[in-house]
Amino acid sequence: MPQEKSTTTKTFALQDELPSLPVPKLEDTLNKYYDSARALLNEQQQERAKELIDEFKSSPLASNLQQALENRARNNKNWLDEWWYDAYTTIREPLTPFLSIASITTKYPPLKGSQIHRAADATYNWMKFWKSIRNETLPTTRSRGAVWDMHQYYCLFNANRTPMTPKDRMDRYFKSESEGSCPSHIIVLCGGNIWKLELLRNNEIKSPDELYHTYKFIMANSPKKEHCISTLTAEHRDVWSELRQSIISHSENNKKNIQTIEESAFVMALTDKIISEERESLERAMMDESQLAWRDKSVCHTMYADGQMTTLGDHSNVDAIVILHAGDDAAFRVRNEIWTPNNVDFERPQLLEFDLSQQHLNAIEKAEKLFQNNKQLYRSDVLRFTEYGNEALRKRKIYTDTVIQIALQLAFAKTHNRQFAPIYETASTRKFYKGRTETVRGCTREFVNFANSVFDGKDIETQRKLFKDAYDAHNYLMNECMEGRGFDRHLLGLKNTLAEMNKGCGPKQFMPKIFTGYLVNNDGGFGYVCAMRPDGYGTFYKIDKELLMIIITDWKNTKSDLDAYGRNIKWALTHLGAILLGSDAKL
Repeated sequence: MPQEKSTTTKTFALQDELPSLPVPKLEDTLNKYYDSARALLNEQQQERAKELIDEFKSSPLASNLQQALENRARNNKNWLDEWWYDAYTTIREPLTPFLSIASITTKYPPLKGSQIHRAADATYNWMKFWKSIRNETLPTTRSRGAVWDMHQYYCLFNANRTPMTPKDRMDRYFKSESEGSCPSHIIVLCGGNIWKLELLRNNEIKSPDELYHTYKFIMANSPKKEHCISTLTAEHRDVWSELRQSIISHSENNKKNIQTIEESAFVMALTDKIISEERESLERAMMDESQLAWRDKSVCHTMYADGQMTTLGDHSNVDAIVILHAGDDAAFRVRNEIWTPNNVDFERPQLLEFDLSQQHLNAIEKAEKLFQNNKQLYRSDVLRFTEYGNEALRKRKIYTDTVIQIALQLAFAKTHNRQFAPIYETASTRKFYKGRTETVRGCTREFVNFANSVFDGKDIETQRKLFKDAYDAHNYLMNECMEGRGFDRHLLGLKNTLAEMNKGCGPKQFMPKIFTGYLVNNDGGFGYVCAMRPDGYGTFYKIDKELLMIIITDWKNTKSDLDAYGRNIKWALTHLGAILLGSDAKL
């Protein structure tokens, strides 16, 4: 993430100067929608798609929806903001593995006996990041000269996705220093015990030495418990909502404890397990033990006995890039040796004990079974491609991200008999006020032509020319999306506008068929989420100078084949390298 440091501009000082999120022109959106669909449909389906789009475009409803959405945009600096969170909080499935972000970092290599040392260092440095946001000294993010929205950093700490019906509620307890006081404690999970650990004294972060002794105390005073209320955060959201209210109503002590947890800055879990290999770390980062996370929180860490750390985040509240930025900042400051702590006094943490009925205990056991069942649903793996990296492609003035995206599509098509996928890549819209993402629909007609030239064994010059077309088409779409001119969010806005209209007393309007999924059915550290549809793959990557690190996920017992997909990603990258990096290669 590009950063330009400023000594005068406060973190959130430029928020009001950011432009509003635009509403694209309706005709442009529908044209882009059709163009995207054409790459995935046969001739007969294309004709039917065009009929449906033209039917909607010429209808009075289309212009009425567009006008209403434009009116909303005039009254809201980000017309999508509330609806975007609703898209997440209305989902009732358990947060893990369906909505959580998981990440690992290579900055915590296994080191016997380092668990408490690294827990102390990591806590201290994550809290330093917290404080830089609170006192607004975190540099404002800029990219290509444009200031980016910083609101997600404001949401990163002291946040909670509170289970409610029919949709969850995003509760944020963070405040900047200019706004007033803010909770400065974290929650520590250890052996089924829940501790409150205050991290400030006289507005200064407690030292790693003191935190070392505090964590040592916690581990010595945390006998293993069979039942832990944190397991319930892995439940179906409606079930957890009802249970949470029951637990709160059961006693004032429970109510106070729940509030303490939900207001905390973040969560740190300590476990006596070790991680034996990298693929295992991916699985554990998402779902290890049900007790090791309070999944409603935006950030939950787990520190293992061998000093390795994983992080779990709530995707509904913030995007992965924000969590990874904070994680990298902290990881680079953590010492990678066993240091000797000074013998200092430490403030005793508070053990949070709940008053639980037999009904609550039974519910925890049921939630544990659900967690274990869900744990078996997904697979993940990590690939390291070392034939080339960002440096080699930059010398040719080629965007590495675009190359990877084209490689992923080639790999999917090779894995599934030349079937093309409705790929989803995120483009940041943070140049706009409270912007998050837009979708790049990278399966273009230009890509299909290029892929067919590869599979048909066309000569290298033909492939290179068609690659250039696919490359340019992808980069154009990326730029359009980053400028707020994509079509996915606009269509969501039109669909939600119709839903709002139908809440009134007037005649109800039927949902146009273009919104019913007829055309395309789309439902340092590095992170990942699970595949977004049951027959697809999740693919996430980190670009280094001479290395491409790629995490892939899928769902078990579906049409996907994770091993074949992984092999074919390496094949595709190798093939693209031959096209792009040969001595005679020139785009």
